[in-house]
Amino acid sequence: MSHNRERKEKICLNCNAAVYGRYCHVCGQENTEPKESFLHLVNHFIEDISHFDGKFFITIKDLIFKPGFLSIEYLRGRRVSYLHPVRMYIFTSAIFFFFYFAVHHSETESETKKVEPIADTATNHQKTPAGKTKSYHYTPTDSSSHFHVSVGKTNNDFININTDDDSTLNKGSDLISKAGKKIYDKKEQIQHRIPQVMFCTMPLLALVLMWLYRKHKQFFYVSHLIFIIHVLTATYMLLLTEYLLDFLAKHFWHGFFDILSSLVSLLSFYYVYKAMKIFYGQRRLKTFIKCCLLYFFFAIALGIVYSIFISKEIIF
Repeated sequence: MSHNRERKEKICLNCNAAVYGRYCHVCGQENTEPKESFLHLVNHFIEDISHFDGKFFITIKDLIFKPGFLSIEYLRGRRVSYLHPVRMYIFTSAIFFFFYFAVHHSETESETKKVEPIADTATNHQKTPAGKTKSYHYTPTDSSSHFHVSVGKTNNDFININTDDDSTLNKGSDLISKAGKKIYDKKEQIQHRIPQVMFCTMPLLALVLMWLYRKHKQFFYVSHLIFIIHVLTATYMLLLTEYLLDFLAKHFWHGFFDILSSLVSLLSFYYVYKAMKIFYGQRRLKTFIKCCLLYFFFAIALGIVYSIFISKEIIF
């Protein structure tokens, strides 16, 4: 509630409805004087930030330490004290993927480049650990009907690939190499599709839960979707914690933070299991089996959606 003076006119400035009290019963706007001072703006800003922070930290606390609780509260209609699930998901995923691409992913890429072998694509030479050079020469033959490969360690050695239909082999190799090159060229764009892939996977996971709990008629599709949103939001927070522990393990105390990171990784699975048990109210064994099935179908759905995005990147 603002500290502006209440208007004497009992007509809402927003919808022109009659106002009984301080707030309009039609649109909810406060019936106060429209003119505001700078101090009033500062006061609004502080109140809005503190109100958001209060709801944000309450939501985080109950989401992490009470698996499945927020989903139950949402279905019961108790929603004012918490952030909306979609708003919470967008906020959390934005922070998570920013850290993933800015810190964790960049460090992983730099480590991968350090261990990659030195390759010369023009001459197909590769450095070996002993310092020698491998040279690959493809010498197809005309009359041989067998497939023979010979690998050498020096420039004088060669590889023989003998097939009956060299043109078919070359065409297939060209298609594969072109597709691989296109994927490699657009590697960064494909990797940055991960947030969209995860967002598109959620409705599919809700369908999986709808099938797993098809006998529970009190749950509708939206109920499962809200549960998935809460679970993925908590998973992002746990993964973010794991990445932070990995960062500390690399730069500070290796053994201790590595152990904590492994524990957080195991905790992610336990969190999903616990949330399912509390939200759906089934026994431990059934919940454990359905949790494993959910992870299995999640991997399939993730692969399908990711393949669609990759194919779009290759085509376009």
